[in-house]
Amino acid sequence: MGVSLIGSGLNAYTQNKQAREQGRQQQIALQNQAVEARNNARLAKLNARDHANAIDSQRKQHEGAIRGRLSKSGVVANSGTSLDLLAKNRANYAVDQLNALYQGERTANAYTRQAAQSMAHADSAWKGAKQQGAMSILSGFLGGAQAVAPQNSSFGDWKKSMGWQ
Repeated sequence: MGVSLIGSGLNAYTQNKQAREQGRQQQIALQNQAVEARNNARLAKLNARDHANAIDSQRKQHEGAIRGRLSKSGVVANSGTSLDLLAKNRANYAVDQLNALYQGERTANAYTRQAAQSMAHADSAWKGAKQQGAMSILSGFLGGAQAVAPQNSSFGDWKKSMGWQ
């Protein structure tokens, strides 16, 4: 009788340990996904800034080339339509820069949401594993107790068989 109860207890302990280990591994994997998503968010922002800076460099080169051509043609500062072209050109480049930064922010926000979801799933995996482990211990001990208890008898008969009465 006692051997089957001990065997059930050991089996329940092993199942508990396995469930917790699987849950822990799943939690670690999901936490790693969250870290990766956060890193991707940072990279998205850095790439957006780099892209915006590249657009600004292109604007400066383009404006320099236009200014050079305008000065060769005799246009002077504040003289009207030719310089209006430069201002419009600058505005177009500014819009391109803002679009690049906006897209970077959107991508970073998506990665940040993904990181938060991964962390929530990691917590759920660990909690589920702990619950599964607790249930395996409970069912193991109940199974062992059932094996020890005589079948088709009342509680009083069982107490007598155990020598408690």
